[in-house]
Amino acid sequence: MRLAIVGCGDAARAVGLASRFVRRCRVAAVADPDAGRRMRFARTFGAAGYADWREVLAAGGVDAVYLAVPHDLHREVALAFAERGTSVLLEKPVAATLEEAERLVREQPPGARIAVNYQYRYDPKVRALLEAASGAGTLYYAQVIVPWYRGDEYFCGSPWHASAARSGGGTLLTQGSHALDIALCACGAPVRATARVFQRLHTSGETEDLAAAIVETESGSPIFITSSMVSRPAARVSIALYGSAGSIVYRGPQRARLVSRRVRVPRRAVATQLHPYVASLAGFRDWAEGGSPVRCTASDALAVMRAVDAAYRSARAGATVDIVGPER
Repeated sequence: MRLAIVGCGDAARAVGLASRFVRRCRVAAVADPDAGRRMRFARTFGAAGYADWREVLAAGGVDAVYLAVPHDLHREVALAFAERGTSVLLEKPVAATLEEAERLVREQPPGARIAVNYQYRYDPKVRALLEAASGAGTLYYAQVIVPWYRGDEYFCGSPWHASAARSGGGTLLTQGSHALDIALCACGAPVRATARVFQRLHTSGETEDLAAAIVETESGSPIFITSSMVSRPAARVSIALYGSAGSIVYRGPQRARLVSRRVRVPRRAVATQLHPYVASLAGFRDWAEGGSPVRCTASDALAVMRAVDAAYRSARAGATVDIVGPER
């Protein structure tokens, strides 16, 4: 698979490095308006360098593209490549807004392959968490904690992170949605949310660096989530499921581990496997080549977009709000 990388930031570097461990995958082209970043990526991966994604599209010669561009560009760029028959891996989230995300899914060509890089779905410990969830009995609630830290360089290197219009939101969307996506896989589709957002450290931009939300789900199991860019030092993400028969807690993604109480964890699910970034890219490659489906298509990622959208609307309104979605 000849892969193009559009957007040469930190996330793209992780995916580029992961490509070296994925058979039948090589980075063939990179694109970024910053000449320095573009040239470094091109040298590192032995790829052709372009200043704009449209140049990659015009040049052709790639089978798939990984998009790590500002969120407000996701729909336009993803659809442009999909219409050419190129498989697309979007860095999360699907788009800057729920409306744009739903438009992307609605407007994608028949047979298009557009996936979203929620790589926690490929973490073997997360898979074990989800497989073991039924052993917890009636699921009472889930708790998600994302105690991360982002310094000023996070915004200086990519100023669009501080723009509500370009990014769609701050820590809840850009960091917390990874773990929230997993909690929704366990608890079911979101139906309403209550939330507050804060600016505690990074106060010059428009996006929050601390958020707390309660997401109610169709199963009746609420998800309590806090997501932060201000936790110093940063700590591991926690996803905990508490049920009538026991509990199971994931902590990761670094040195990921599970702690279960009265819940049996399937051994095969926690065996040593590929790093989630590598496994996610390998799964995308298989899908692009006509193999088994990826674990998170653009359509699959709409649930977490709806939950985050409702949380932001709740924070603005100061009240609990219902989920917006075509099925509701």
